[in-house]
Amino acid sequence: MNENQDYFILSHRVQSGDGTRLDHFLGEAYRKQSRNRIQKAIENGNVEVVRTTDRPDRTLPSKIKASSLLFPGDEVK
Repeated sequence: MNENQDYFILSHRVQSGDGTRLDHFLGEAYRKQSRNRIQKAIENGNVEVVRTTDRPDRTLPSKIKASSLLFPGDEVK
């Protein structure tokens, strides 16, 4: 990102769905952005996921990927 370029920190909470891919979720939230741009933002570490469940089968990987699955209650920043 250009140092002169403005950026925003936005937060979205996953309301429904079970196992929605992160890139698909962001694609729906930001329809004007290309899938490639969304995937690059995820790859570059510009997207954070906060998991709110304690279920052991739903732990987040150490590095978030475009294919990471989201569940209700997760927060995407």
